Amino acid sequence: MTDNPQPVLDRETIQDALSRAIAVELESEGPPDPDAAFADLGLDSVAGLRAANTAGAEIGLKIPVVLLFDYPSISELAKHLSVLSRAA
Repeated sequence: MTDNPQPVLDRETIQDALSRAIAVELESEGPPDPDAAFADLGLDSVAGLRAANTAGAEIGLKIPVVLLFDYPSISELAKHLSVLSRAA
């Protein structure tokens, strides 16, 4: 049996995936401000869950939706996830 470790991802890759997923959820024509709070972008908990699942599937990480509350902007969440991916 082999372990399937999570990939080591850089912050930019994670941030890009989150930005794309959130833009889709918000039906935005451009990328969202990575430093804006999710609430200020108009992202509710249901849209946040879908965006987290979409971005997580794209980059190969499970993103618990609670992290959107603990790290309430794209840039903060991307930084946290990149640190976690290196520590795994």
